[in-house]
Amino acid sequence: MFGKQKLIATALALVLLSSGASAESSIVWTGPGGKDVTVQGSGSYDPDTHTATYDKTATGPNGKTATSAASATYDPATGAITSDKTITGPNGKTATVVGSGSYDKETKTLSGEKTYTGPNGKTATMDGTSHYDKDTHTVTTDKTYTGPNGKTVTSEGTTTYDRDTHTVTHDKTVTGADGKTGTVHSTGTYDPATGATSSQRTATAPNGKTATTIGSGQVDKQAGTFTNNKTRTGFAGRTQTMQGVGQYDRNTHSWSSDKTYTGQNGKGVDRKATRDFRLNSASPARSGAANFKTPVAAGHHRRHH
Repeated sequence: MFGKQKLIATALALVLLSSGASAESSIVWTGPGGKDVTVQGSGSYDPDTHTATYDKTATGPNGKTATSAASATYDPATGAITSDKTITGPNGKTATVVGSGSYDKETKTLSGEKTYTGPNGKTATMDGTSHYDKDTHTVTTDKTYTGPNGKTVTSEGTTTYDRDTHTVTHDKTVTGADGKTGTVHSTGTYDPATGATSSQRTATAPNGKTATTIGSGQVDKQAGTFTNNKTRTGFAGRTQTMQGVGQYDRNTHSWSSDKTYTGQNGKGVDRKATRDFRLNSASPARSGAANFKTPVAAGHHRRHH
């Protein structure tokens, strides 16, 4: 299923964090020339104030670094959520993301807004809502992005889980500032009897051109491993493949993954990641946080493809 390795690691982090755990992670991207981009992260969780903080440092091949520091707080009494994030580039300039929202337990609706402020002081905003229908097992999400020039882009999506077929279906429509629309349709299926996974994703641009991603994988519950293979065909017809394997160690509560992305020119980018989760409820800080891939690492990936 699309992004299953990251989903497993994220879900595990959330479960352990609720118990007062700690987590650290390391991600290393290696380009075709052998140069590395590394991302190190750690954080803390205070179960008394329901506040999570996390920090990341990305280091490029030239030794220059970019950092991010973020925190998020949830008030279970009111359902209010607040968050803030500061990103500092190698040149010392900063960008911030400030968010606020609320969760209504009765209607199962999450609403929120974020304000993005760039190093030049210009701002962009995002307003969105998500609603879960427990009868149809469907999540409906609507978002509106407003740029510094006042122009807007909207996104409307639905995600449904079919318990009988173990299939997740996702549809999204994005409408640009010019009124033109693009769509995304994807499905992911898991066979609990065999452990096999399969996925398909089709993105359709306003001009009618399509990009596809076809995936297959295998889950071995006993060994704690997940293998995954994908083939992406872009709007221009170029292909990229991804081969990955993930391993979860039940004894150390650690997750490791190794992925190789290969472009149509045969050149590849490797991504190695480890995430360590440790139960730490006896610690006064009762720390814990999960780390995720940053735009710096993602940009390194894109530059080589």
